[in-house]
Amino acid sequence: MFDDFPLLKKCIYLNTAYVGLMSQSLYDFRRKYDLDYINKGDHVYMSKHQIVNKARISISKFFGSKINQTFVSSNFSSALRSVLEYVPKNANFLILEEDYPSILNALKERSFNYHKIPITADLEHNIEKLIEEKKISVIALSVVQWISGLLIDIEFLKKIKIKFPDIIIMGDGTQFLGGHFFNFQDSPFDFIAASGYKWLVSGFGNGLFMISNDFFDFSKINESILLEKIFDGHSDLLGIESLNYSIQNLQKKDFKFLINKKNETTLILKKSLKELNLLDDFSSKRKNHSSIFNIKLNEKDFKFLINNNVRCVKRGNGVRVSVHFYNSIEDIKSFISLLKQLN
Repeated sequence: MFDDFPLLKKCIYLNTAYVGLMSQSLYDFRRKYDLDYINKGDHVYMSKHQIVNKARISISKFFGSKINQTFVSSNFSSALRSVLEYVPKNANFLILEEDYPSILNALKERSFNYHKIPITADLEHNIEKLIEEKKISVIALSVVQWISGLLIDIEFLKKIKIKFPDIIIMGDGTQFLGGHFFNFQDSPFDFIAASGYKWLVSGFGNGLFMISNDFFDFSKINESILLEKIFDGHSDLLGIESLNYSIQNLQKKDFKFLINKKNETTLILKKSLKELNLLDDFSSKRKNHSSIFNIKLNEKDFKFLINNNVRCVKRGNGVRVSVHFYNSIEDIKSFISLLKQLN
């Protein structure tokens, strides 16, 4: 694993939630692509539709969506805004406090009505209660919260879809897709999108989204309308090719094995953080959590970690760390050893 991710030899990298690492193999692929651009010029761009369709096929196979439900984009935010253009103006949204700012900003830009609820240990109960009280028509939330790492209960969302069959569920999957098992057809999501530079480790300038048939009906659009809107202008073909390459590479390396490895490492980290009393209450209490943790550390502690070659970032009132498949148990042991040195 170290050979394909050179930075792992130089530090304890616990910052995938900020930026996923670029592999040596992806770098080599991108360099070869740019060489083709130098030597072929316009002929590279003439293959635009083939490149886009190839990526859509890879995404649909990887995430279990149909081709006509699957799209590429430059990032999550542009994908979200692309589809919100077609959401009925009288839609009533439910969103979460402290969720990724792009969600709220996109709703404000289009003057949608929305209701916010706090992120607590009993989040799902509060969501169901607000749906009934405020006649919510659309839930828009991050599947994994960017600050705390809270993972929404997807089984709960499936029950919501059964209880409220007309409700539309929109998900930001940037901190989720590539880091968890996911099948779109079996999911409760009507729209889910992600930027590719984090857990999909596909570099910058690419993203993806998937749309259910219910969302097509709700918004009165179809595949052709969306494709025309998305590709109105030039496309970052290198970004799209990088996304396609990374998805195929994850499959070649046995994605199931990689995620099981990540989950094993995550459990070791969570157990150690609980023993050191460094986790907030709701992260400790919830049955399922992501591999992102917000640790109760101050500025001095953060600087200590940075000075000891730990890659992490300040978020909220603590320090956020995140574990991906390329992190080893040795990484976690070294990190915990450093935490034990703090006063």
